[in-house]
Amino acid sequence: MDVNQKINAALVTLVLLALSSLGLAYEVYAAGQQPVHQMTYEEAVKATEKDCCK
Repeated sequence: MDVNQKINAALVTLVLLALSSLGLAYEVYAAGQQPVHQMTYEEAVKATEKDCCK
């Protein structure tokens, strides 16, 4: 490989790495945007009663 081919290969690698990093960053951001449901104590007791005390 001559110098120009090595430079082009390095640039392609860097572009692909940057795109991959952006994709991962978006996945982390999207996961952080999901609403989190916090169960109250009463809801937890009711759910447990349904599961174990039939």
